[in-house]
Amino acid sequence: MARGQGAAGSRGTTSALNQRRQLAVVVRDRREAEAALVLERRDGDLEVVLLSAPGAASYVGLGYLHALGELVGRGIVVDCGEDAGLVLAGLRTGLKRLLFRGEWAVLVKLREIAQQLDAAVLTPSELPAEIRPHPWGGP
Repeated sequence: MARGQGAAGSRGTTSALNQRRQLAVVVRDRREAEAALVLERRDGDLEVVLLSAPGAASYVGLGYLHALGELVGRGIVVDCGEDAGLVLAGLRTGLKRLLFRGEWAVLVKLREIAQQLDAAVLTPSELPAEIRPHPWGGP
């Protein structure tokens, strides 16, 4: 698995098997993404998961989010809300981790497609337990 794409279901815990604690950070631009990754470099036991803001895929575009991940060297988990079409478009764009909040039956089908593309469609329960609204913490 690529760095930063570990098992998303660990819910931010650390085990005796040397798993790192996970923290999801909502990022909107390069400055925020780089600041979030500084947190990881400062704390060797922390794995930062970059997460798009809810709805960002619709208003900034999937291409922007893909390019942002490429720019900082870490893929971004793109929040597609309940929009299965947006998830499919994200897969076509080359995104590897997408968040879907829709119906279970649709999720199962999206995961089958994503698996064929070596990608993953996640649910909110598979994100780290701790989510920061921006790299600097707080509300």
